[in-house]
Amino acid sequence: MRLKLFFIFQILIIHTVFSQNIVINGSFEDLTDKVKEPGSVFLASPWLGGTQAMPDLYTPKAKDERVAVPVNERGEQETGRGLGENYAGFLLYSYGEKVPRQYLTAKLRYPMLAGEWYCVKFSISLSDLSKYACDNIGAYVSHDSVGTDKELILNFEPQIINSSNQIFEKQWDWDPICRIYVAEGGEQFLTIGNFAPQNETNVKSVKRPAGSTKTQTRDAYYYIDDITVVPNATKENCKCEPGQFQFAHLEKQESSFETAAEDIPDKVILGTTQEILVMDPTIEKANDDVEILFQKTKSTLPPDGTEKLNEVIKVMKDDVTLTIQVTGYRDGTEKVLKDLSEKRANQVSKYIISKGINKERVTTSDAGVLESSDAASQASNMKVYIVFSE
Repeated sequence: MRLKLFFIFQILIIHTVFSQNIVINGSFEDLTDKVKEPGSVFLASPWLGGTQAMPDLYTPKAKDERVAVPVNERGEQETGRGLGENYAGFLLYSYGEKVPRQYLTAKLRYPMLAGEWYCVKFSISLSDLSKYACDNIGAYVSHDSVGTDKELILNFEPQIINSSNQIFEKQWDWDPICRIYVAEGGEQFLTIGNFAPQNETNVKSVKRPAGSTKTQTRDAYYYIDDITVVPNATKENCKCEPGQFQFAHLEKQESSFETAAEDIPDKVILGTTQEILVMDPTIEKANDDVEILFQKTKSTLPPDGTEKLNEVIKVMKDDVTLTIQVTGYRDGTEKVLKDLSEKRANQVSKYIISKGINKERVTTSDAGVLESSDAASQASNMKVYIVFSE
């Protein structure tokens, strides 16, 4: 029995190690000193600027109101997913290239393993006072540091980018960008920013928020938070975009396409040098379980949650024999809020029923607390899980 328990314990240790976020300080919480001015992201070690133009670090403990949280010189912004207190910010486009772009870069906790699938993910939000929003926002994974002491555009092809390369114009709320990266082996640096030339960057004018009297800046400036690179990625645990299938492989070429769900294999191997992962489509079949992630300590539905629930409702209206099990969870950091997981499940069920689904087809339950030690896992515990059955 002792040998069996030791073996199980060893397996649990291995699983924990190989599911660990290999980004250090991805929420910018650990600081080496007080933030006294803009351009201080280096205080959130190991994060640095990829060029001489240093990104900003925002914290409620800042000595300078320009880099405070939630209100700062760029507008007002809460932290990503409600985790922690801090976030960073960087300029990704400037009209006429009058102000240099900024990049975030850091060395990973340990080098990537050859053939391993990593979920690379980060969240961005356009600042309130930006006059423009832009596309080409991505992450570049590399073996060596790409940093330079000059102010210039880093000319690399980011492997992690939104499948449609959309212009991100959402303010206040956060947009996740993620993709599965299949490692060559030995990669140990992550750099985030806009790597495209000025003439290949598409922009859109954005109105100043209602009630704001401050002057807009002629740029696209984004807040960034919750940066993670997690191994053992699957199509279930690494998806940010409903309705799109994302390719990730050992080469740099990437593309996306749309097709019927039944035509999509789980994995496609092309020769010996490419490995492609196909992501989950918009819910089209009743065997697609659905996960709704909530902000910390919150039970109100997030915007992307209502989009997913509308897809659930469509599937249930198309097949009246279907029922669903709605299960609420809360993280260990929320355990004092004893009814939070129940409230989350009830919010989801009420929304579905309010859209015309018979309440007899919806079963709600409270699964209680899930314990995790790292921020990425804690965020994934703040959820409601929906399972279809006939």
